[in-house]
Amino acid sequence: MKISKDQLENRSLLSNALMWNQQLWGRSSNGTVFEPADIPPAIEVQEDGSVLCRFFAPDAETVSVGFILGEQVPLTKDDKGIWSGTLSFDFPGLKVIVWKVNGVEVMNPYAPIGYGYGRPMNYVDIPCPEQDYLMIKDVPHGSVVRDWYKSETTGEWESCLVYLPPKYFEETEKRYPVLYLQHGGSQNENGWVYEAKTNFIMDNLLAEGKAEECIIVMNNGMVQIKQEDGSWQVDVNKLEDLLIKDCVPFIDGKYRTKADAWDRAYAGLSQGSLQGAVIFTDHQDVFASAGLFTGFPMKQYPEGPRLKFELPNKAVFNDPETFNKKSRLFYLAVGADEPSVKIVRDTSKMLSDMGIKNEYMDFPGGHEWHVWRACLHDFLQKLFR
Repeated sequence: MKISKDQLENRSLLSNALMWNQQLWGRSSNGTVFEPADIPPAIEVQEDGSVLCRFFAPDAETVSVGFILGEQVPLTKDDKGIWSGTLSFDFPGLKVIVWKVNGVEVMNPYAPIGYGYGRPMNYVDIPCPEQDYLMIKDVPHGSVVRDWYKSETTGEWESCLVYLPPKYFEETEKRYPVLYLQHGGSQNENGWVYEAKTNFIMDNLLAEGKAEECIIVMNNGMVQIKQEDGSWQVDVNKLEDLLIKDCVPFIDGKYRTKADAWDRAYAGLSQGSLQGAVIFTDHQDVFASAGLFTGFPMKQYPEGPRLKFELPNKAVFNDPETFNKKSRLFYLAVGADEPSVKIVRDTSKMLSDMGIKNEYMDFPGGHEWHVWRACLHDFLQKLFR
């Protein structure tokens, strides 16, 4: 593998908590920011896909680093207190980085910061030559705005990210179809922008004439409900009410949408796809299209702090003719190395055998953003067409 300089330096890969700017090489001992101490960036992807890692910890006894779920690699300290070492390339895409100082897991303030596994995380994004569509290019760009709406479902103000096509503010009479796009378990709505690069994927597809203009709405599917004792309980099943009762009416009321089921779609990854399987099949009067990325039609319900899953009532599939008339696009996709690939593939075949029209795709990789980016890129080219 050889990564081009253009990809390594593309600003798309910097759209993270560093707010588009590369780290300044500086840190002072007295709290000011203008005394450079020559602390280099914590993570640098090399041309061969390996990752040079650094951690500033002059008083530490040991420092190590590794990809999450992978082995830790010991780092070596120089005379400036900077520990360094290299993680070998294994596969492109976004990967969580875990640092340990004196055996304790810590965050590195000089590494990119995202959100996943229910907490802030350091990560690295290793470019893939075949996923050039993630790059920011010299094309018209849409806008991503954060909006707020009062939710009857949670009793709180909820937030969503909204992607608006490049000409949304110019063509003021035009109305747009809407895609509601959901993240996976223990993630949040920021992932589809800062980790998946949804806005750049869509910008590039529109510039190439490969997708239809649409509004994309991203909510937090880890819906939190405040309990009587003041604690918060996550209930992912409440996303159905949050969308149907709260967010969809809000979006249709504020933005220039085509407010009908035929021009409204749902897509999600992992947990978001399991949520979507229920929402799509239960509400064909709201959504005519669905994209299930690493998911399949399966009910889910809470049992204490955990989730259980059961096969859904297949009544909705018992009338294929009616289902197909209401369904514009039913898309199932998964990573080829994903443990559930056989389930998703078999589900697609089962639905086809029942007369339910659907499309199936798989992409190289496992349960990871590399796959879900590819799913979205392919799905958008089929959506609203």
